[in-house]
Amino acid sequence: MGPDGKPWHSWRVLILPYLDEALSEQYRLDEPWDGPNNRKLWDKMPKTFKTTHRQEANHRFTTYLAITGDAAVWAGAEKRLEQDITDWDSETLLLVENDQQGVIWTEPRDLPIEQFDGEIDSPNGICGPYERPAAAFVDGLVVSFDPKTPAKVLRAMATRAGGERLDQDNQGLWRIIEDGRKRLLRKLPKE
Repeated sequence: MGPDGKPWHSWRVLILPYLDEALSEQYRLDEPWDGPNNRKLWDKMPKTFKTTHRQEANHRFTTYLAITGDAAVWAGAEKRLEQDITDWDSETLLLVENDQQGVIWTEPRDLPIEQFDGEIDSPNGICGPYERPAAAFVDGLVVSFDPKTPAKVLRAMATRAGGERLDQDNQGLWRIIEDGRKRLLRKLPKE
């Protein structure tokens, strides 16, 4: 938090020392993300923060966003404890691919859960240059989602403690189990 009570730095900047130490040393934590020195770094975004297909275009805009808000894993400026995440780690979204929000990689802005519509190829959902855009779960698994994945399923995955029970059908599509059946072990879709 900056002295103005607002976030000054993105989580992407805060993990920068582990990804690119030299670039991290150029970033000034004593000024906001859009301060005079930090603006000079906008076009030096590490490749880690961008879909491989989009490496050359829009050098400063990240394609990976956290879903943020009280109901999400990312609480913004507040600390989230492990016990606050009661949904299964393997079914709870941590990061989503989204190349339509126009977020500068140093900017402390992501995708608020209130705006997340769960649609594939939506500016407020999961979208990217590929037919099957990707997302990362809390357990670290990265999955490419079928465009037919229901929006209500992706919205359920965006919550940290919604209590939804999920599995996949025999074609690899995620679904919400609404009839009280026991949860099946998750199977990854065949690509």
